[in-house]
Amino acid sequence: MTLHFLHCAAAKVRATIRTNMLNRILIRAIFAVVLVVLSAVSGVAAGPKIKTSDMVSIAQDKTTMHAGPGEKRPVLWELGRGVPLRIIDTQGTWLKLTDFEHDVGWVAKKQVSREPYFIVKANGNRQARISLRKGPGPKQEVVGEAAYGVVLKNIARKKEWVKVRHESGLTGWVRRDQLWGW
Repeated sequence: MTLHFLHCAAAKVRATIRTNMLNRILIRAIFAVVLVVLSAVSGVAAGPKIKTSDMVSIAQDKTTMHAGPGEKRPVLWELGRGVPLRIIDTQGTWLKLTDFEHDVGWVAKKQVSREPYFIVKANGNRQARISLRKGPGPKQEVVGEAAYGVVLKNIARKKEWVKVRHESGLTGWVRRDQLWGW
């Protein structure tokens, strides 16, 4: 009888341990679900909260802009790294964006970044070229030129002047009013 009693007691202990382990697993699973739901609601999982009128830039070497939110929507354009865009709406994981020529399309949030870029608008004149200067000011030496539509990375600002870098490595200062973006 003592042996039978010990066997039953051991079985109860094993059952209790198994129940406690299952309860802990269940509690952890519930906690994980709650965290996922809370982070999705608060936007933590998707990074910083994105607002309309915010600027973003293309993060990959090439990405496509669609006619609507979703990969199955028609492709409007292919955009290169750094192209600056303004957010005008969001839908799920997609952003409705506009560019410096007021074209509108949709890009997935994962394809953009907050890295600041500009694009040469040269007062809307497609034939115009702007001068990149050695320092901020119209009397500074010209170190290069950039045509309408060229993408430049924002390095620094000084009043109405912006220090920019082209993907070729050329760096110079440009008047802010000749650029569109950040």
